[in-house]
Amino acid sequence: RLRQHTAVDMRFLLLSAITEKTKTHPNEKRVDAPLAEGLLTTVRLAYGEEVCEAGGSVFDDIGAFCQARDRAVSAKNSTAKEAQAAAVTYATYLAILTALERPLGDSLGDIDEKFLPKLPFGWRSALEKDAEAKMSLLHLERGAALWNLAMANASSGALLPRDSEEEVKKATRHFQVAAGALDELATLGLVVKIAGRDLRQNPGSMGGWSKPKPPPELEETTAKPLSALMVAFAQECLCRMAELSGKAAGTRAILGMGAVDAFAAAATALSSHGVDKAVKGWALAECQARREMQRALCFWMLATPAQNPGFGELVALTARAASAASAAVGAAKNLPEVEEQQMRDLQVTASDKLSTLQKDNDSVYFESVPPEASLPLATGKVLAKPVALQATVEAAEETMLGERSVAELFLDLVDKPRAPKPKEKGPRRITAFGGMAGGEESPSQRILKSSLSGGSAKGGDWVVKDGRATFVKGKESSKEASARVQDILAKGRTKGNTDKDADAAAEKA
Repeated sequence: RLRQHTAVDMRFLLLSAITEKTKTHPNEKRVDAPLAEGLLTTVRLAYGEEVCEAGGSVFDDIGAFCQARDRAVSAKNSTAKEAQAAAVTYATYLAILTALERPLGDSLGDIDEKFLPKLPFGWRSALEKDAEAKMSLLHLERGAALWNLAMANASSGALLPRDSEEEVKKATRHFQVAAGALDELATLGLVVKIAGRDLRQNPGSMGGWSKPKPPPELEETTAKPLSALMVAFAQECLCRMAELSGKAAGTRAILGMGAVDAFAAAATALSSHGVDKAVKGWALAECQARREMQRALCFWMLATPAQNPGFGELVALTARAASAASAAVGAAKNLPEVEEQQMRDLQVTASDKLSTLQKDNDSVYFESVPPEASLPLATGKVLAKPVALQATVEAAEETMLGERSVAELFLDLVDKPRAPKPKEKGPRRITAFGGMAGGEESPSQRILKSSLSGGSAKGGDWVVKDGRATFVKGKESSKEASARVQDILAKGRTKGNTDKDADAAAEKA
């Protein structure tokens, strides 16, 4: 039943490029996730401690962001209902991500990279199996969100039935939104922005991403051809809508030839250099099969014209349709079973009609049969277009999260002046989570330190106070664990901030 109305191979659509779950407790003004910790630290570095002290809006907004991401990575799209819900979820998350980018910038603004925290935006490649990574770049996260938005909408369009005009209209819209999201992804230029960076957080670890460029699904060479394919799927839906609404054969032929042209353009794009071989493997074959199917359907409609042509021309039109049906059957192995059978039925019908017409012409009419090149051919028109991403984001920005809309998140930071960059000269005291010199705890540190509960040592808690860490209530020796951490912290505090070993020691602590 899944394949009966599926327009594309679902094995490559059940994807999730973002996988890291987070938990938030906005009512208690505290956060438990590394992602939320990184965001709070980034805000403190970019705008100063005063923003963190000014009230709960920043913490609430970060909490809403993390909750939206949690819903996004939990979304499913194995059924039409799930896929449509996932499309809404990803659109909302993308709108919140857009709101976050306004104050922090595409690459976290002008914060010196030395002081930039590693935000753990986790993702899993959809095409490179078992490839996982975490990256602190917002535009990489945006690319992953765009890919998921496109795939959720593609799944929705593929899984919706084609039995009513309303269902086909929804499917058309989903494919057009998918095309718009893929177009936006292609314009991000992630290969250029990430060139020279190693995406691995833990080099040598199993499943780490080992290439200094994004995964193939986030590259322009994959996104752009798939956008063309989504437009072709949308045009195919318009052909079905014209059939259901009883449009004239001439109109349907124009739309059908438009679908032929759209699938031909997509096939050309998919055949170009640089397209991921996994994408090309399934998408190109499906694209070519659908092009042949739409051509056969159009030629069959033209073989039954409203006005009766000469008998010889009718024989030629039917022969063209039978030939196109045979070609479609040859490619139909890459189509769902119901469409493959449709092409086989059309081949039999067209062949039987051609045989009858030829016998009648040979025994009764004796008309000359014109060559195929002289036969009338409808000029195709592609009406399907990608839906601009801005329209999708603007619709999602109206979503209410409590008393605030998505568009209002992080709005308090937009007009705030930037904090001066940290100076690199002279020694500095390094305390856990970037505490302030002299042992004074920063406001964000007081909030973030609670996330140390349930650390790596079994059955215990880490307590941070005045730049010192103590392990308590543990089944293991708390005295030994505490001494070990104190030694690491001491090494970090006694060395200058230009010493990489000191930074690494403090991070480890």
